[in-house]
Amino acid sequence: MDSKSLHDEVSFKVSKLANPNYCISFALAVSFWDKEMQKAIYRISGLLRSADEIGNTTMDYSKTASPDKFETDHYEAHQSGISLNLILRSFQPSLRYTISGELFKALLAKALIFDKMRLV
Repeated sequence: MDSKSLHDEVSFKVSKLANPNYCISFALAVSFWDKEMQKAIYRISGLLRSADEIGNTTMDYSKTASPDKFETDHYEAHQSGISLNLILRSFQPSLRYTISGELFKALLAKALIFDKMRLV
């Protein structure tokens, strides 16, 4: 396996691992979908869970930098096709193949808006 394939595989595993750790019933429901759909769901869910956790865990840190940085990092990853953030790296194929840019913006805004409100 080449380095890029290994990085892609590890990134996906991080997204997949996040799901049952946050909601076991959701992870069980995902198991009923076909394998390709599972991958897209894990990637999208991993990103949204990560965005949600930014608000939950940054209360002792900068009140606005983390949600904004996550959003900026996503757009940089989308432009370059790579990210050192494994969740963002895992999500990139889903953005290109399964959801439009506008839908992504709406999903991220929904996840981050509540976190920004909690940070104020």
